[in-house]
Amino acid sequence: MTAGLIDPGPALADSTGIGLGALTGTILVFAYFGLAWATSSADLARYQREDSPGRTSMLWANLGLGLPALVLICFGAVLAASHPAQAAAFAIDPVGSLARILPGWTGIPLLLVGTLTLLSAINLNLYSGGLAVTAADSRITRPVGVLLAALGTAILVVLILVSRTGLADASLALPVTLAVPVAAWTGLFCAEVVIRRSPLDTRSLLHRGGRYADWRWVNVGALAVITVVGYGLIESGPGWLAWQGFLLAWAGIDPHGGLAATALGVLVALVLGLITPPVLGIPAIRRQEAAPSGHR
Repeated sequence: MTAGLIDPGPALADSTGIGLGALTGTILVFAYFGLAWATSSADLARYQREDSPGRTSMLWANLGLGLPALVLICFGAVLAASHPAQAAAFAIDPVGSLARILPGWTGIPLLLVGTLTLLSAINLNLYSGGLAVTAADSRITRPVGVLLAALGTAILVVLILVSRTGLADASLALPVTLAVPVAAWTGLFCAEVVIRRSPLDTRSLLHRGGRYADWRWVNVGALAVITVVGYGLIESGPGWLAWQGFLLAWAGIDPHGGLAATALGVLVALVLGLITPPVLGIPAIRRQEAAPSGHR
């Protein structure tokens, strides 16, 4: 319905807007999607057939969840570059601006889609949060775990309201803030999986004293350092997140410019996480693989 509003002339002329808009969209998709995948991927795997290829399941789940959002955000970047005035209006009042350019009857299906999406996200997060809580302490029952996850979510919402941070600002700043350590962890984990020549030893994962130490201090230290670097390369957030972006000026990036607004720190954290195991972790990984099962 909005495809007719795209004007190729201004859109192509505004090369900076399209490029940064697409980059911002890509990073935001990764931020939101990465957070969801990091907490919910195990839940998805539990309901696959035992003979289902893991790579295939992961590929289709990633494409199904991430590709539509990425396409829509990139389309929005082109649309915004076509009509800068409309883009400014969307930044101030996205719902009202969308209602003004779409037929009136579209409000009902959009409301239904938004409501169902929100309810689905809440249910999935509580489900995954309950599993995470019970995994932290086996003495906690599943209902109690879900209750604690819901309580934690409620406390977070109350803190946002008390801090007088706008809900729109918080909905953008919090996921990006959480996505930085998640991106670093994802890079570390994925790189280690690729480097390993043999599968992880299940017995050693489930019981202490096996191949794997309680702490991989190189990875823990790298996670902390990469997270700090990532926070230094994202645009400062509202109020209590104003300290972020402390490395932007040092890196020659305008703290208030378009590149800073792309949440570049999330991408940097992912790349640094991917680089760390090949550079620092291969000897330790090979020692783990050479150790007998049940012994370090």
